[in-house]
Amino acid sequence: TFIQLPVYDLEGEYAGRVAASPERSAEIFQLLIDDQPLVLAEANIGRGAVLAEEPSTDEAAGSTASGNAVDAPAAVEPTALPEWVQGTNAATTSCSN
Repeated sequence: TFIQLPVYDLEGEYAGRVAASPERSAEIFQLLIDDQPLVLAEANIGRGAVLAEEPSTDEAAGSTASGNAVDAPAAVEPTALPEWVQGTNAATTSCSN
């Protein structure tokens, strides 16, 4: 998962620079400290990029060496990050504008 640290614009002597948003960045850092997964509900890539078109179902369908599907053990779904988190993961194809 690739996420952008939430920031805010500084003023005065430091105008034109940014700093980490204390509350929002603390929430993300706590997840890292607790070794929790960073899961996005959906790609939220922010500015400067666009989502690439999804491949057709024929291209996306994979096959196993034996041709039989393997049942994965049931896993507990982790909680998704808040909607204000901008980011994506390696499974999302995106392009710059």
